Amino acid sequence: MGGQLCQSVERGKLIMKRNMVRVDGLDGDLNQKKQWGLLNLVVIVLLSFVTVASILFGGVRAHADETYSPVSAANLAYRTNFQSGEEMTANNIVQFKLSFDAPGNSQQRVHAGDTFTINLDNGSILDPLSITKDLSSTTTSSSLNDDFSMTTNGGTITVTAKADLPNIQQLSIVIAGTIQPNLNLDKQRVNVTTSFTPAGESKISFPDSYLLVTSNKDDGGGGNTPFDIPDQLSHAIFGGFGGLTLGNDNESHYRDNYVGREEATSTTPSQLYYQHTQDAVSAFGMIKLPKQSAMPKELTWTIEPTDGHSIDFDTVVPWVDSYNRDGGYNGAEYAQMTKGTYTLSQTPDKKGIIFTCSTAGIHPGWSVDLTFYAPTTPRVTDYNSPLYKTTGAADTIQMQTSLKYVDQNDAEQNAGSHLVQMRYMNPDQTGYTPTLDLTPEKTVDLSKSLDPDFDFVLGTVTSPEFIKQFVAAASDPANPQINGGKIAPGYTFTAKYIGDEFDPAHPKDGTYKLAITAKNAQGNEATKETTFVVKNSNVVPLPKSAANIVLHYVDVNDPANTVRTIEIPGYNHNAGDPIEQVAPTEDGLNLQLWINENLPAGYHTAAANELRTGQIQAVLPTTWPAKQATLKYYIIKNGAVPDNGGGNLPVTPSTPTTPTTPTTPDSSTTKATTSTTTTTSPSKPSGLAKRNEAVYAVKKIYLYQNANFTKKARLASYTSKPRVYRPMFVVTGYAYAKNGTVRYKVRDVNHLTKNKNKRGYITTNWQYVRPVYYQSKHTTLTVINPRGVNAYKNANLTNKVRNYKQGTILHVTKFVHHNLTTRYVLSNGQYITGNRKLIKMGKQKLPRYVKAKKAINRYQTVNLKNKNGQFKKGTKIKVKAVDYSQANSVSKHGTLRYYVAGGYITGNVKDVKAFY
Repeated sequence: MGGQLCQSVERGKLIMKRNMVRVDGLDGDLNQKKQWGLLNLVVIVLLSFVTVASILFGGVRAHADETYSPVSAANLAYRTNFQSGEEMTANNIVQFKLSFDAPGNSQQRVHAGDTFTINLDNGSILDPLSITKDLSSTTTSSSLNDDFSMTTNGGTITVTAKADLPNIQQLSIVIAGTIQPNLNLDKQRVNVTTSFTPAGESKISFPDSYLLVTSNKDDGGGGNTPFDIPDQLSHAIFGGFGGLTLGNDNESHYRDNYVGREEATSTTPSQLYYQHTQDAVSAFGMIKLPKQSAMPKELTWTIEPTDGHSIDFDTVVPWVDSYNRDGGYNGAEYAQMTKGTYTLSQTPDKKGIIFTCSTAGIHPGWSVDLTFYAPTTPRVTDYNSPLYKTTGAADTIQMQTSLKYVDQNDAEQNAGSHLVQMRYMNPDQTGYTPTLDLTPEKTVDLSKSLDPDFDFVLGTVTSPEFIKQFVAAASDPANPQINGGKIAPGYTFTAKYIGDEFDPAHPKDGTYKLAITAKNAQGNEATKETTFVVKNSNVVPLPKSAANIVLHYVDVNDPANTVRTIEIPGYNHNAGDPIEQVAPTEDGLNLQLWINENLPAGYHTAAANELRTGQIQAVLPTTWPAKQATLKYYIIKNGAVPDNGGGNLPVTPSTPTTPTTPTTPDSSTTKATTSTTTTTSPSKPSGLAKRNEAVYAVKKIYLYQNANFTKKARLASYTSKPRVYRPMFVVTGYAYAKNGTVRYKVRDVNHLTKNKNKRGYITTNWQYVRPVYYQSKHTTLTVINPRGVNAYKNANLTNKVRNYKQGTILHVTKFVHHNLTTRYVLSNGQYITGNRKLIKMGKQKLPRYVKAKKAINRYQTVNLKNKNGQFKKGTKIKVKAVDYSQANSVSKHGTLRYYVAGGYITGNVKDVKAFY
């Protein structure tokens, strides 16, 4: 292969000029202290603006009655990626970052004529270039030059705002470049001064600093001469393509967006920086071949992300240099390797690449390169998603290069592994002032307050439910509306009266004016006014109306202060009526979901083991109170640790008693609060599954002929099963036993079992029977069904998009109801079922492979029938899925099996050991 390799490379001469350190002796270089650079000047101004087509920079102006003040020092922050006095060398990156932050209702804004200035007192080494625009994944502005200009004059760089930006409250500017090589400098001091000057105002200066610039040699990709051949084989990953291209056979919709590099330290890998012009980064791996005595015979090279990202396999191109093709050295001449002279494949998980080749015909000192793109995760705009702050420009990739080779004695050797971290230059997100639209004036006829179509919520200004009815739309470019909603995720609202206040407990006719403030995920605010008119307050049936439920969110670790208060109005209900646990889109109130949706940002409900001594978590009422019910609801910051490990189990708070209705029994023999005879209930008792809703058995249960459970009345038995095969029933009604215990009237819907379509009665005990479908939102789900779960375009599960295999971790942005089932909306907009038999909340670990403790057989079926293979003791076997035998048996629990290539094997811990 060797002679052919050199002859088969293309003759195109591509001269290498890389923004990288020398590659001879590369392994040692990767552990050097940080090296920095002055400007090459690939001056890059990265403005993390997020706009939409309707809000172009400079195209939006304040209303005539709005006046914004200039930027002050208190709202600015400046930093660099170097410490003053640090030495920097050729081809490494130097960064200057200015951040503006005017949160809440601050009136400070960037104005036309505001300038950010950087001055370097050694201007002779600058090679100024025009501004480079970096549009993040949420930006739709056509040109940043419409709003900012940049000029260079000697060693002075000036960025100037060309327009007022009244709707932007947070932004950052990064100016970056690389040290220019071959300037014969050795630790020359270069002083740096920076400032920001608001138009017509005094200059705001930042602390002075200086660099020690060493640029007396070319570390930018030279060193490929016959006289600079390293002693040892080395390999690394660099940003960009170093002058190489993808070639005609590997066209890509991506482009080279590399900026510069920071070298590794003792605690961090090398950092490769990119412009966020696309959701992908460009890179190339390099193997530097050593002197003849150390030359390998064969190379096996693996490049792969270690954090779940992947390399776009279609963009990978192998290259080889051949500096001596013309009999002398005239610089590195790179050409693509011809197919057939190497092998290129994907790693087993399809995320990385494996390259193999012989080195026959490749000379000592040459290098072999692989150019490629690695996609990043597009910006997730749903504030409730765990990916909200880690995608788009904030995403990073951890990339690893590993090299094995066969030496001249035909022994396999390991050249080790190296990591680099790929990141965008400016991960910040621009913060916008909310766009708030309120409904026009409402008229409220209280004489119709108990009518079914009465659509006004009577509450106080502390109730989000009361406030939101006046909000027609609220969003901004950084927090857009999703899934057809009118209010962007992460938005919260407060209100106050201007003049007379409306008291829902003692209403009076009149016109009431409200000032409503919207706050987005960045904490920026907008306030507008609206009015509503109340009439016929004298005919409101007050005596039967329920009181409000007031809930105080209290931090476990700061119990003296209330983080937030919400008020749930009871005016539209009669005292004593049950609080139905239904979906928010239906008539009624899903109290727990409503509370979850109004949790303060960064908090979660405190579990029993997170409560401090003496703290008792609130238990929510099941009926509407006659008098105001006040609850203290404990919450805790995400990631916080309670002050002590003690806790208390929740108990019912002392609240006024109200008429009760049947609730979920604590056991199969729990009695109702009133004595009844055996009857079929025409309506759903409070707390139980709805009619036509699906439930499943989590323990062994029986199906009975009637509501009085006796051995003679048993129709069928259902043994306990693994979660994915639990027996399922549809609730068709309710009944009470003679002792007052409520039962489910059901129909068996296990179509592949002998009991299919049987009808009868089962327990309502939560310890034995529970809803099949999740009833609340979970941000992360794991697919647990052996056959995976399908994803669809629509909530009614039509238009299938794909199947997610068992073990797949799914990220959820929204939880919705569809009839009596539930769906989860994934971060890509696809819908999946909320069926607990197919998915499980959180991240669940499943075995990746097993190791045979002794010789084991492989079978064609999950019940270990029809032997079709065998594995020796010690064999490592990749697990495709976890399954169980006797899936459709109602009398046998089922035994753990592993689905592997070619069939099924035992899951017995005596026979195999699982590795996760």
